[in-house]
Amino acid sequence: MPLPSGLANVVGAPRQGLRIRNEDPNFIKKSAQSVKQPIKQPIKQNRPSQPDKVLEGFGVTMLKSDHKIAASSPSPNLEDVQIFVAKTENASADSEQHAKMVKILNGRLLRIKAARAMFTHGPDETVNYVVKAEDDSLAVDVVPMLMHRLRNRLPNQEHVSMPACFELLPILRRLLESPFEDYKVVSLDAVIAISTHWSRNLRAIAKIMNDPESKKQMEQSVSEQGLYIALVGLCSAMAALIRETPSGSPVASKAQRAAKLLIEFS
Repeated sequence: MPLPSGLANVVGAPRQGLRIRNEDPNFIKKSAQSVKQPIKQPIKQNRPSQPDKVLEGFGVTMLKSDHKIAASSPSPNLEDVQIFVAKTENASADSEQHAKMVKILNGRLLRIKAARAMFTHGPDETVNYVVKAEDDSLAVDVVPMLMHRLRNRLPNQEHVSMPACFELLPILRRLLESPFEDYKVVSLDAVIAISTHWSRNLRAIAKIMNDPESKKQMEQSVSEQGLYIALVGLCSAMAALIRETPSGSPVASKAQRAAKLLIEFS
């Protein structure tokens, strides 16, 4: 079959590479060379990791320079420092006071145990120990026990003797002058208990005191004479307590009761 006209020349012509329309020969050469050479990609520089950015989510910041730390951390407040120092000094002072109080209470407990041991040998031995100790706090702890034995004496039970009561009176007078109400109450209860228990003896001595012919009989009982004189000498202290103490206080009521007992003997 004959070829169409114009195609014979194309078929018989030497073969040439296919050409793209509007193709530049110089561009083809450049592209061929670029294919043969490897493509150079820009090298990424490995920057050092920033710890403050990495650890920022964990609440940690790592700073290298000192000036950055100073800039990020707040400066201490002088008032806060003074408050901290004051609290530290107060804590040390409180600990010292606590140690002193513990030492005082331990010493007081030892004296109370010693007085209790003396009480097993007899109430008079306890009175001698209290008088020699010259400790008002010990007297306040021990005297109520002695007076309880004196008020509630059993038939075969030993109680405080009259000479021992006479030795207690200087301590009781000192307790009346104490600023503590408990000390005054203990002293007044003791004065009432002694005056009530020895009331018969004290009235007999009062009659002798008013009778000049019977004064020689007083020399035979020195303890009774001393107890009477010491108790009557407390009348002025009782009057002062009644005047200075409020009417609702237990000190005032006990002082009035003790004063009535002492007036009967004077």
